[in-house]
Amino acid sequence: MRKKLARIALLSMLALTACSSKKETEAVPTAPEILETDTIDIKTQKYIQSYIDQHYRKTTLDSISINKDLGTAAADDYVAMVYLTWDVKNNGKNTHDMLKMHSTDMSVRVYADLPEIQELVIFWSIPYLNSDAKISYVRTEKGMQLSDEYYGFSY
Repeated sequence: MRKKLARIALLSMLALTACSSKKETEAVPTAPEILETDTIDIKTQKYIQSYIDQHYRKTTLDSISINKDLGTAAADDYVAMVYLTWDVKNNGKNTHDMLKMHSTDMSVRVYADLPEIQELVIFWSIPYLNSDAKISYVRTEKGMQLSDEYYGFSY
C-alpha cells in the first residue's frame, strides 16, 4: 500500500512538473524584427504576418501589395492591399462581424505602427461561404477611418 501511494505521489509530481514546464516555454507574443534596411514592402509583410500569427485564429496571409499613394504629395506615403483567407465555418452574420472586427483591429495596429501606410485595403477570401469581402480604411488625424466595405455574401 505504501509503495502504491509513493508511486502515485511521484507520478503526480512528475505530471505537475511537466505542466509547469510547458507553461514556462510557451511562446510569448513578440514584435517582428524590423531592420533599418527593410523596404516598406518587407517591413509591412513582417509586421502583418507576425500580427496575424499571434492574434488571428484560422486566418492566412495570402499576399500583400504595397503601392505608392499618388493621392498625397509626400514621397513616403503608401497604400497597403492585404489579401487574407478566413477559414472558419461560420454563418454569414458571424463571419461579417468577425471580419469587421479583425479588419478594424488591423487598421488600428497599422495606424499605430506603420505611419507610412495612408490607406489600408483588406481583401478577404471566405471559402466556407464561397465568397469574399473587401474593407478599406484611410488614415486621418484621429486614426484609420472606414472608407468602403463590400461583402459578397448575405448576413
